[in-house]
Amino acid sequence: MCGGQATIRGIRDTVKNILGLLSVGETVENILLNYPSLNEENISNCLKYASE
Repeated sequence: MCGGQATIRGIRDTVKNILGLLSVGETVENILLNYPSLNEENISNCLKYASE
């Protein structure tokens, strides 16, 4: 957890941040370019987390 928010395992970035990027139309490809420590599975897991 980062300030009480869910984070991506092994990465100090929040699920909320990634979901926010997606919600404003950022593409998965651009997110991966800007966050090289992420992979497609991380982003998929963010979306699964949000749906729960």
